[in-house]
Amino acid sequence: MSIPWNREKLWNGKIQRSAYPSPIEKPPMILPPTNWLTGIVLRAPDIQKEMNVSYAAYSKKYWEGVKKRQQEYRR
Repeated sequence: MSIPWNREKLWNGKIQRSAYPSPIEKPPMILPPTNWLTGIVLRAPDIQKEMNVSYAAYSKKYWEGVKKRQQEYRR
């Protein structure tokens, strides 16, 4: 195997020399417990129920904003 002539410059491209910010650390991924033999989720979360709760909160916030804008318009 041969050694390159410019070994110190070989892996110092523009990406390596740039000062990119370090990546943002994401929250840990919490997975539901699974059966180690079958891979089936033991206590599967009810995704439809979670979506309904989330949308209900979104809808409530939206309609509160509508009422606020209506009051400002009527003034």
